[in-house]
Amino acid sequence: MKNTERQSRRLLLFTLMLLAYFSGSCTTLKMASLFTSGNIETNIFAIEVPLRFRQELLHLDVRLNGKEPLRRFVFDTGAAFCVVSPELASELGLPREASDTASDSTGRKNKVDFVVLDSVEIGGLLFRNIAAAVVSLKNSQGLRCYDFQGVIGANLIRLAESWQIDYRKEKLRVSDQAKSAAGTGGGFLLPMRRNIQRIPEVEIRFFENRALWLEWDSGSTGGLDLNSADWKKLTEGKPQIPSVRKIGIYSAGAFGVNTAESRVAKIEELRLGDFRAGDQLVESNPETKSRVGNTFLRNYRITVNWSKNEMWLEPYIPEPGPAELITYGFGYDYDQEHKGIRVSLLYEKSAAFEAGLKIGDRIISINGTSLDSVVENEYCRFKADPTALFGDGEEIRIVVRRETELKECKLKKTRLL
Repeated sequence: MKNTERQSRRLLLFTLMLLAYFSGSCTTLKMASLFTSGNIETNIFAIEVPLRFRQELLHLDVRLNGKEPLRRFVFDTGAAFCVVSPELASELGLPREASDTASDSTGRKNKVDFVVLDSVEIGGLLFRNIAAAVVSLKNSQGLRCYDFQGVIGANLIRLAESWQIDYRKEKLRVSDQAKSAAGTGGGFLLPMRRNIQRIPEVEIRFFENRALWLEWDSGSTGGLDLNSADWKKLTEGKPQIPSVRKIGIYSAGAFGVNTAESRVAKIEELRLGDFRAGDQLVESNPETKSRVGNTFLRNYRITVNWSKNEMWLEPYIPEPGPAELITYGFGYDYDQEHKGIRVSLLYEKSAAFEAGLKIGDRIISINGTSLDSVVENEYCRFKADPTALFGDGEEIRIVVRRETELKECKLKKTRLL
């Protein structure tokens, strides 16, 4: 299983965490009421709806308050609340019910308004009285390339007993049945629990049976990402773990992006319940949470049962090969101020690093494609389809500008781990 350019450029997280509700602010009672509100109109149901897996995120169409058209939302188990854009809240005429301080996945804080949706319809199933945070999805540079109007969060997801995500067939199944998925063949159970914000966490065991609890975050394009405390637990007494340093933009959230240094390591003996998942890539992160995201979970069909606190994973490949980090060694983002593309991420010991590329270098061209005055829509097209820019080969020609100096070099994909 290779981690190549599509996965290595940027980790994108939409986690939205309330601060005041969990710290005793004067809005506690109102926020508690919103947080626990919601119900499903019928008691017996089983539905299957299309679920698009694009750019490492899960998208589905929902109908809000019984009105057309259908809206594209991201399915995000790591968000405490559902989210709607200010434009959508205005269009639907949703009055503000409360305001509170929220934190996104980068740790940035903002005052956020909350509204209540009379209904959220998914495949004919009606979820009633659903609270949602009103957050602009275009203010953060990391989110502007994603075409969606809102987020389905944990406050809605918790209302149905069973959810199944099929990444390969792109199907979402929702049921009122709390029967265990065990016994369907070819899978394994993971212990699961929910934290104070009712966001699910699963237990993953590393070598020597070291158990860590990671948030299940389907709003993350990352894989296995550990905070500093869990990274220390994992690596303690293991000085020979192969790893590589990663410099630059780490994550993008609703309120901004994080620039930090992290490490990517190759871990042996990863265990998911009784299943040996083989060698896997694990990344340290500067966030407060450890999480498992879509880059890892897309290899499994996932069934979750809330009342039983269990997650059932069925691997698409019975014996997955070892994970590898193969990359040119750099990532890029859009420079809004100068209207162009710049280097935003580097892997130490990679071809890009050894060639002398630096964070902030402006990318003038790749493989002869001029990027000197790229508009943001073009950048988003390249982000969605990297082969349009990089091609399918093992080598690229890149020209960058640093102040007034032009630098041209050839970069070959390198296996770093």
